[in-house]
Amino acid sequence: MANLLDYLFWRGDLPISARFPWNEQDNLVMARLSYLPLELIELGDGRPIRDVCEEIKSLPKEAYHFREDPKLCEALIDCERLGDLFVSDFVQYTGEQEEQFAAVTIHLPNKEMYLSFRGTDQTLVGWKEDFNMAFSTHIPSQKEALRYVQLIARKFPHEMMRLGGHSKGGNVAMYAALYMPERFKARVLEVLSFDGPGFLSEIMEENKDNAVIDRFRIYIPQESIVGLLLEMSVTPTIVLSENKNIHQHNIYNWQMDRHGFMRSEGITKGSLIMDETLKDWLEKTSPEQRQVFVDELFEVISATNAGTVREFGAGILKNLPLLLRGYRQISEEDRKTIMDMLMLFGKSYFGAFRSIRKQNTEKVQEAEEQDGMVTE
Repeated sequence: MANLLDYLFWRGDLPISARFPWNEQDNLVMARLSYLPLELIELGDGRPIRDVCEEIKSLPKEAYHFREDPKLCEALIDCERLGDLFVSDFVQYTGEQEEQFAAVTIHLPNKEMYLSFRGTDQTLVGWKEDFNMAFSTHIPSQKEALRYVQLIARKFPHEMMRLGGHSKGGNVAMYAALYMPERFKARVLEVLSFDGPGFLSEIMEENKDNAVIDRFRIYIPQESIVGLLLEMSVTPTIVLSENKNIHQHNIYNWQMDRHGFMRSEGITKGSLIMDETLKDWLEKTSPEQRQVFVDELFEVISATNAGTVREFGAGILKNLPLLLRGYRQISEEDRKTIMDMLMLFGKSYFGAFRSIRKQNTEKVQEAEEQDGMVTE
């Protein structure tokens, strides 16, 4: 089975042209580029991708946000197709206001540019902001993405735009496209979300007639969890991914051949169950309840003094007493809210499980009946 790195090996020597035009795999590479540790190098007014990667590859492995990205860096150094594209205007914010945001602009041929938005990194601040989407309609990184798009659109007034990102990066790319001024929307070629979550219903209702949605391109793996969160009015392209469950969120597990992503006929039973579970859970809880749940959950985690998911996971056994102590320190009312929310989630899950199983049983019975009628 082949992945993104194989694509760069197969097609990396083919220049972008009418014969070999810009494609969905190129879009995914650009979305991933914002995850590279660009904050540790100097971009100046802009540098070619190959030069950027040449410098980044000398950094220690710990400098990367995810372990597979060094291989992407190596592949891009030797990539004739993408190596000479210019990278500019990198920004990064990880603030006390529960915000984690990073973006970079890549300049493509034919006066186009790709605005790449980084998804959630390893910081607990970033994860907390993701969870805030369950109750907040306009989170800080979404607003920052809108500011970034407007800044870049003004700085390069003659270039068309592609906006894209993976995970939360896809979400903030879509948000920026929805709310940017109309004069900038006319310059948007497409908006790409690679397994990014949707929005609360208020956002979708507010934008039901927004024409830029027609340019949204959403990709999710067949066992998606993140990409089915919240609401989105665009039918996604379902990509085959190896590995299971949440590991399908990793784009290096997405399968492709020389012509594009390998498609799946639909999402899996497990993905359907989780989708129905979360929709039911959101429907039966208020934004206020969800906010208490998320705030207090991360208040408990903060008792460990971990700054990243990696640190938290590595010390989970050692930190268990601290977690228990943090849990006891929150109010009795908030502890009850947390337990009620967890129990409700469990009920939603088992309800969804029974519903999907019943639907599958009915489909099998219907198929058997039709088969019997044909036989007769």
